[in-house]
Order: sequence, then C-alpha cells, then structure tokens
Amino acid sequence: ALRPDSLPRLLNSLSTSFLGKNVTQMPVPKLEQLLRSLPSSIPLVFITNDETDLAQDIQSIADRVVAGAQTRVRRLASSEEGVRRLPKIVTEASYLGQWLLGSTVIVRSHQRFHIAFLTRPTALFPQAILDQSTLVACEAPKTLRQIISQMLDELHQSNWQQRNEKWRRLALSLSHLTASIALRGRFGRNGWRIGTNIGSQSDWIGAQVLLDWHYNSQYKDWKKKDE
Repeated sequence: ALRPDSLPRLLNSLSTSFLGKNVTQMPVPKLEQLLRSLPSSIPLVFITNDETDLAQDIQSIADRVVAGAQTRVRRLASSEEGVRRLPKIVTEASYLGQWLLGSTVIVRSHQRFHIAFLTRPTALFPQAILDQSTLVACEAPKTLRQIISQMLDELHQSNWQQRNEKWRRLALSLSHLTASIALRGRFGRNGWRIGTNIGSQSDWIGAQVLLDWHYNSQYKDWKKKDE
C-alpha cells in the first residue's frame, strides 16, 4: 500500500514519467499541442454546447492535426438533460484547484477553453459542458486505473484534513496525466454507451464518482457505485 507521506512525491514522479514535466510547471497549451501529444490512432469525441461555434473550430483543428484519426465533434443543445447541473459540478471541480481530470487549452488565439477528460462517462450525461467548454470521454490505461485506485484506497484511511489536502494534490496530478488517456466508446439511443471490448465497469473511475467520494461520508463502496 502507498504511504500517505509518499503521495505527493509519487504523483510528481508519475506526471514527470507520463508528460516529462512536473505538475507545478504545466503551461496552458494550444489544442494543437494537446492533440499532438496523443497517439494519432486514438479516437477522440469532443462534445460541446450547441449554442457555441466551438465545435466547428475543434473539428477543423482536429482534422488538420490528427489526419486519419477517428475524431468527431458532437453538438449538445443546452436544453439537454443534465446541463442544468453543470455549474455546480464545475464549481466543485474548481474548488479542488482546477478542472477534475481536465485542463485549460487555447482553441482560439484570444480565448481559453476548458477541456475535461473523464476516465468513464457516467450516468448523467454530460458532466462538464458549459459555454466555451468541452468534454472528452476517454479510457485510462489499466495500469493508471490501478494506481489511482490504490491511491484512493490509501486516502480512505486518512483523517478528514489529510484527505482534503491529498485529494487536491491527487486531482491536480490527475489533470496532467490525461495526455496518456485513450478514448473508446460510442453513442447510442440513450447517450454514451461503453463498448463491450473495454472491460468491466468496476475498472473505471468516473469524474462524478470521484466527486461523490470526496463529498460523501460513505466512502467504502465508492468503487461499486456505478456498477
């Protein structure tokens, strides 16, 4: 098991090994840079608010940077179920230091946009779509899922003050590990559906599950929350 005092050092080590940079030294990248940091074979699905013209910008950039990759942009109207809950979700994520499992990127030269990465799409879809914001649903590598799971198990054994600080560091580091995340999935009649070749749902860690774990006093069954 991970020792509580080893968590910050381990997180920095993981971030350095995945991205080559310390988590405290991450500049705001352009979307082109983010896309180039991912393997060209990774299929990406960006979901944006229908009331913005961001979708067209992302699609044109993706077509140019990752030619031949399975990159799609889906528009989602603001009237869709779940959008009303987004300000609260974003506020909670921002309280932890920045976007949970996400980052800020420059899509247009004069404006920054938030991109949130989820390790598993959750029941309420979408999770992080606001004006000038996008969501990328994705699958984390199995080894990364295991590491995160182990960290969270260790956090569970800490007292509340320790959990608050360690959680913030964990969320900050996770947000910079997303360059290693691959996306798989498809759209169905009921929204996002997980492909059958991905694995059991218990292997996934969703953003909402993580938030619930942090704010809910009943931690012990968090892994099975969405099974």
